[in-house]
Amino acid sequence: MVDHRRRLRVLPDSVAEPAARRPPVFERVAVVSLGSLGASIALAARQAWPSALVIGIDRNEVLEEARRRAVFDVGADDLFLAAEADLIVLAGTTGESLRLMSQLAEVVSGEAVVTDIAPAKRAVLACSRDLPARLTFVGGRPLVDAASMDLQSARADLFVGRDWLFTLEAGSSAAAVSKLFAFARGLGARPQRMDPDEYDRQFEANT
Repeated sequence: MVDHRRRLRVLPDSVAEPAARRPPVFERVAVVSLGSLGASIALAARQAWPSALVIGIDRNEVLEEARRRAVFDVGADDLFLAAEADLIVLAGTTGESLRLMSQLAEVVSGEAVVTDIAPAKRAVLACSRDLPARLTFVGGRPLVDAASMDLQSARADLFVGRDWLFTLEAGSSAAAVSKLFAFARGLGARPQRMDPDEYDRQFEANT
């Protein structure tokens, strides 16, 4: 695990507000890949913002288990279900994120913020530069120790008190970054920022 403690700048926590009165940061959140981290993000988002629509996208056998655990509001095995989402979380591996990134422009016709949780950033960020301007990508990585990578270990409180890293390039959209920081705080995490090249250097040195 990469140790970012000396290099990250912690942003101040927001004032707690009951979930029922808290307006959602994003009205429609699509989580693609419902492993431990993806399902935990979906569960936490449903708990934090009951009025938001949480969309789950994965294979049918995964969706069946996720539906039993009330991980999402609506789900499908087709990325097109994310067509009207205003936040898309690519919660699979680096390779999966790269594959899905190439499909987003065709699937999503409106504006959306896109983030990921892949452990390495350089390749994903390079791919994101081909996205149309209406799709704003900001790389992300919650720094948690998941017991396993399967759906059974997902829980809504996984991110409480944990750092959530966002790898920001020069020129990153201030509006998108602000909303993602608010989203991470809403899940109980502490948003952080770091240069993506520095992050990858530390990641590679520790793998």
